[in-house]
Amino acid sequence: MGAIGGLGGFVLPLAFGLMTDLADVWTSCFMLLFGIASVNLVWMHFAIRRQERAAAPEIADFRFLKELQPPSELGGNQR
Repeated sequence: MGAIGGLGGFVLPLAFGLMTDLADVWTSCFMLLFGIASVNLVWMHFAIRRQERAAAPEIADFRFLKELQPPSELGGNQR
C-alpha cells in the first residue's frame, strides 16, 4: 500500500504539471483527476458485477423477484 501511495505521490504531481503545460489551463489537473476517477468507477462496477455473478449466479436473471422482471415476462402490458 505504501508503494502505491508513493507512486501516486511521485507520478501525479508530474502529470499535473504536464497537463498544465499542455492545456495551458491551471485547472486541467482536476480534469485528469476526473478521468482517473471515472475509469476507476467503471472498472470497479464491472469487477463487482463479475464477483456477484460468480458468487450467486441465480441473481443474474432475477427470476425469484417478480418486480424486477421485464413486463413481457409478467404476462401483460404494464405501463
